[in-house]
Amino acid sequence: MNDVEISQFLKVHEFVSPRRERFRERDAVVFDFRVRPGFKSSNRQENLISKLIGVVWIDPADKQVMRLEARLAEGFKMGGGLLVNLRPGAAFVMEQTRVAEGLWLPRTAQINLSVKVLLFGGGDYNQTFEWSDYKHFSGDVGDYKLDAPKTDAPKVDSSKMPKP
Repeated sequence: MNDVEISQFLKVHEFVSPRRERFRERDAVVFDFRVRPGFKSSNRQENLISKLIGVVWIDPADKQVMRLEARLAEGFKMGGGLLVNLRPGAAFVMEQTRVAEGLWLPRTAQINLSVKVLLFGGGDYNQTFEWSDYKHFSGDVGDYKLDAPKTDAPKVDSSKMPKP
């Protein structure tokens, strides 16, 4: 499945119960999200997204997602469940961290799901990804000069060339 875009997420869900909280020493606006009433999906991605419910923390100053917790409220099947069957309760948590003025980068991502594949295989999948120790690098290349490209093409001795 291709990457899910935020516009698809916003199209499918409504955001309710707004509140203010502190999260990782920053102010946050927190919303619960759920599928819009009467929403009809037009593709597989929207069908999967429409089965998610959860909570999102947004930094009001930078307008960035700080944390997203989503879980599958009902099962999701591909190929009528013959190809893939994700069981309800599958969960995804993602956090970002602010590393510079307005710059947010991934901090953690957690995936927890139970899946059946091709009727026979599958199992539980629990994975955590962490990113840390970001460093800012800067360099000044103002005075750097490039030499002209060297042409080391072999010289051809025309006397040794076959004559037509």
